[in-house]
Amino acid sequence: MIFSKNYIFRYVTLIAALCCIMAFPSCEDESFTSNPSAKVSFSTDTVSFDTVFTALPSSTKRLMVYNKTGDNIRINKVELRSSTNCFHVNLNGRSGDSFSDVEIMSGDSLHIFINVNVSELNSDSPVQILDSLVFIYNGNTQNVKLSTYGQDVKTLRKAVISENTTFTRERPYLIYDTLTVKEGVTLEIESGTKLYFTNKATLEVHGTLIAKGLSSHPVLIQGSRLDYLMPEIPYNRVPNQWGGIRFCSESSNNIISGTIIKGGNFGIAVDSAAIDSSAYRLTIENSTITCTKRGVLNVSNANVYAYNTLFANGGNTTISLNGGLALFNHCTIAEYSASGRRYNSALGLHSYNNEIPLYAEFNNSIVYGSYLQEIEIETEESDLVSFKFNHCLLKAAQSDSANFVNVIWNEDPMFKMETSKYQYDFSADSLSPMVNAGDTLIRVKYPDCQYDINGNSRDSLPDIGAYEFVCLNKHEEP
Repeated sequence: MIFSKNYIFRYVTLIAALCCIMAFPSCEDESFTSNPSAKVSFSTDTVSFDTVFTALPSSTKRLMVYNKTGDNIRINKVELRSSTNCFHVNLNGRSGDSFSDVEIMSGDSLHIFINVNVSELNSDSPVQILDSLVFIYNGNTQNVKLSTYGQDVKTLRKAVISENTTFTRERPYLIYDTLTVKEGVTLEIESGTKLYFTNKATLEVHGTLIAKGLSSHPVLIQGSRLDYLMPEIPYNRVPNQWGGIRFCSESSNNIISGTIIKGGNFGIAVDSAAIDSSAYRLTIENSTITCTKRGVLNVSNANVYAYNTLFANGGNTTISLNGGLALFNHCTIAEYSASGRRYNSALGLHSYNNEIPLYAEFNNSIVYGSYLQEIEIETEESDLVSFKFNHCLLKAAQSDSANFVNVIWNEDPMFKMETSKYQYDFSADSLSPMVNAGDTLIRVKYPDCQYDINGNSRDSLPDIGAYEFVCLNKHEEP
């Protein structure tokens, strides 16, 4: 066979190229710069964690390392410099405190994952913990700060309160499973105490609960997650982070005062029991109960009293009264849940099992929300539901019934709130129709209503709702 010179040349060239490829697996230039001016950049200069309980690991956060230069960079060492051993680092699937020869090609990036697990600190107050992640290469040393607060807690697992007990404010309580108060036993919670419930954990009261918060030092009851669902939305603004509070049929003489309850699957549920007209089974005063997956307050055949209290943003009917006796003075019942609603009313009034009647009275209160009708009233021929709304602002079909006295119908209350970030402020501005629209006799008949939910004195023309408008300057006079 005779080969032409051109064919032979091409054949030799091909062999040479193959040899080159075998000798050098990549034709790209993978050399790494030693120029100190070629530096990596970071997604943040500080990786911050919110308060971390010593009994729980934190969520995981990500640090991005970028090579925006035109050169490949080899980081000689990535090192966790820590005196606490709280922070844990994972780089390229490897966990450790030190990593060598970490390569980042030009235009590429690196993911580093960090979490926190704080050991017992022997401190009642939160302790700040500061460490750093150090990057050493080409004569450069760059630092990313790591920051958190550690908090010692009192941990309760399937705890049963079998004798009179007081929870104190020194350290928060971290509660797993069900915290049960036995029949005939009182659990008292002093002002400033914080109770954090883990996922699905509940408070079940067969005896008596007395929460004694103040506007300056409220009792706090919420889920245990203190980190963020999204950059501007912390978990404490998100529903269904824990169970809720249930008052069982044997429970009596309960008082919730100056208390913030939020983020539960439900807020408060009161089981059916025989009515004792001489005492309320549950009194709620100067409190805030918000942000639940189901109802905020569900009462079944019970005698309850609430004043100066905010009930807001339940995924189900915010307040559902089913038989019994109920009195609400200066309450704000509002439904603007950004996480979604399943039913059409903020307030539901019903008999219990179509047998036991309900009488409900609302004075100087507001029922409002994002739906056209925010009040649902059972209409049975047996007239098992009786009610009165006195000097209230309501979002509902207007009525001439004598059950509605000096009612303001369907006027925008002008709440101060920002639903995009799950932030809600249900106080009123100076132009709100709630200002100066309350019944002046309520503060006389019910002396506890002389002050609002924040401890501000109500003037001679009280406002509707839980909040009294306070002029911050002369331009805000109503």
